Amino acid sequence: PRETSDSVGAFANEHDRFRQLFEQLPDAAADVEFREGEPIVHEVNATFEETFGYDEPAAVDEPLNDLIVPEEHASEAERLDERTIWNGYETAEVERLTADGRRTFLFRGFSYRQDGSECGFAIYTDISEQIEQRRRLQVLHRVLRHNLRNEMTVIAGYADMLTEGDLAVES
Repeated sequence: PRETSDSVGAFANEHDRFRQLFEQLPDAAADVEFREGEPIVHEVNATFEETFGYDEPAAVDEPLNDLIVPEEHASEAERLDERTIWNGYETAEVERLTADGRRTFLFRGFSYRQDGSECGFAIYTDISEQIEQRRRLQVLHRVLRHNLRNEMTVIAGYADMLTEGDLAVES
């Protein structure tokens, strides 16, 4: 069947809507094609360019993992890619190389088939500050527990002394 001008218009409208979403997304995003299981960059949004320091022309046709994955995390990234293709999606906390150094991200990968190719999206939400805040709260919690435990030990010692009559109570 031949596409009508209405269906072509509807497709163009959907494409425009998606383009707006992709470009306005506050998270770094890459549109990729999986070639032999490896994500090859097809397109990136402006946030990706700013976060990772690669202009789109420099990133296109490059393996995504080669651009942003620290060498020691290469096998982890390959497993994430495999699971993204296999499951259709994957989510994980990952460390990536950015224009400002290493940062921690919530990675969300999605895959789909188009024209016989496996394609996908990689979306990276920077959670470095939340991770640091969580670490600080854990340290604070440990310190507070330690201090409370010490204070309770002192109180328990005084209580024992009172019950044994070893401590004179002044009136």
